[in-house]
Amino acid sequence: SSGINAEYGDSKSDGGAMVWGKASTLKQSVLKVVRYAKRLPDKGSTMFLKELNKVRRSIMFYGFTEMMGVLCELLEREKTAVNGDIIEKCLAQLRSETDPTKQIKG
Repeated sequence: SSGINAEYGDSKSDGGAMVWGKASTLKQSVLKVVRYAKRLPDKGSTMFLKELNKVRRSIMFYGFTEMMGVLCELLEREKTAVNGDIIEKCLAQLRSETDPTKQIKG
């Protein structure tokens, strides 16, 4: 047994690992967004918005609503005098926009 199933063991390879895989991938994507936020505004603003929108759609699609709160909290922690305006605009949109097809804009 290897890969995702190794994390759960064979007893949960009947679909439980699939949910874990999605959550794990989403967690990695959230952390990628946070890394891009650290580079704002000079570097990575295009990639930050691209990844932020991808993560937001995934959170809404899979129904991981608690992950949206985690994402917002992590982004709050990354705010500085330099990137605060961009992050604050994105946070306001993340907290209010319920249409997954709408893009978050910096």
